[in-house]
Amino acid sequence: MTAPMSIADAQRHILAEPAPVLFLDTCVLLDVLRVASERENAPHRIISAAERATAKTSSSPRQLWLLGAALLDVEWHDNLQGVLDSVTAHIARVDRSLAKLHAAVQSISSIAMDTRSHGSGFATDARPLQIGRFDLPTRLIEICERMLRSVILLSPDDEILRAANLRSMKGLKPATPGKREHPDCLIIETCFALCKSLRSRGFAERCAFVSSNKADFYGDGSPLRPHEELAGECSAINLHFALAFDHALSILYP
Repeated sequence: MTAPMSIADAQRHILAEPAPVLFLDTCVLLDVLRVASERENAPHRIISAAERATAKTSSSPRQLWLLGAALLDVEWHDNLQGVLDSVTAHIARVDRSLAKLHAAVQSISSIAMDTRSHGSGFATDARPLQIGRFDLPTRLIEICERMLRSVILLSPDDEILRAANLRSMKGLKPATPGKREHPDCLIIETCFALCKSLRSRGFAERCAFVSSNKADFYGDGSPLRPHEELAGECSAINLHFALAFDHALSILYP
């Protein structure tokens, strides 16, 4: 990742080369790793979508800006090992299950006879598929780190810090009374500040905030719309919400 820059500096870069803006919450990067975990709501299509998003930042002309709060770097490193451990353990469990099932198939003579008779293409004496040999966690981390090298991190100024503190103290989403969620408040206020700055200069490209954190950012009635305590500000700056990278790209490139 590059060193964080100010909103004003980021604005100058974006206005000099206009393209859609995608502001990242840390959880969507971790979700790329969670595709290989037991988590059910991590579809594999977000992997290719993350790669496409990264490619769009280096195309000529540029097709996408990726941005995040300075906190993104801290949260990524704080959470990476825990998610990686979960993914690694899940793959090991899957491989043990595959080996057991393969051994069971090998021990049943009727299966061997049936596959020989019907030419199913399955050889009972073949080695079982083992996911671990593909080094999937490392490859997924590489995809995330390539994306992170394309992300512009934004330093919060005093106005952003005040807005985040006020949102947290009032218990407004992404906070709630009794659950202040100051980091999430800082992330969304940084996103709001960037979009306000761009719109004030006539920026007309689409802007989206991507987060899979439904509980803190999305409305109860529809998980695809920002919570009502965020919706007014989103509407004022024409900011869309997306749940994952594939969803974000469908919004930014309809």
